[in-house]
Amino acid sequence: MTTKTNEPVRVLIADDNRDAVMVLSILLRSEGYDVRLAQGGKDALAQAAEFHPHVALLDLEMPDCSGFRVAQELSRGANGQSPVLVAVTACTEDEARQMAQVSGFHHFVSKPYNHQAMLKLLASVSRR
Repeated sequence: MTTKTNEPVRVLIADDNRDAVMVLSILLRSEGYDVRLAQGGKDALAQAAEFHPHVALLDLEMPDCSGFRVAQELSRGANGQSPVLVAVTACTEDEARQMAQVSGFHHFVSKPYNHQAMLKLLASVSRR
């Protein structure tokens, strides 16, 4: 997948579940996305500062720094630029959805998710 300038869409995936990160990264790379992996919230913030993702897929419950906190930081954006933020979580309560929205998330995806639906979501947000 490419942006309007024909550069690959950069996707940051942050989750403390290594298997979840690996499976999603393989799927996205096979579709042409440029993927960077983070093993938690603090790592996600460090990776985002260097990688400048177009889209960030963030687990909400990471032990070192929650996805809510990461989203708040990323939505401030350097130079007025911030990635499209997607919460990818096992939390399905309305409270989690509301907190995600307040924290700056644009989309909310519940685990387990359908891989084709995830690809469709990424295709729609990466055309911005």
